[in-house]
Amino acid sequence: MRLLWKTAGNGSVKLDNKPRFTAKMQLTDEMITEIGMPIMVTGLMLYMAFIIYNLGKKSEAGKFGMFVLFLGLAVGMLGFVMKYVIKFFLGDALE
Repeated sequence: MRLLWKTAGNGSVKLDNKPRFTAKMQLTDEMITEIGMPIMVTGLMLYMAFIIYNLGKKSEAGKFGMFVLFLGLAVGMLGFVMKYVIKFFLGDALE
């Protein structure tokens, strides 16, 4: 651990004004959003899939009922996934 002060030869104390650390990489708001948004929304989508599954299980929907639940309630999530799939395959052509 580094001291924040230094003693001079005459007994007086001088504060050490050097920075404790230097940042090698700075994260901007845009970078945090670009990295965090897909991760957090993917987690939310997995949680929504669990809710849909739990709803079908508790209502004893059966195989076809579960299929209809996932088809009807998970269509919005499909759009989010397709956006990243399209960006992956057509990335350079879209820019």
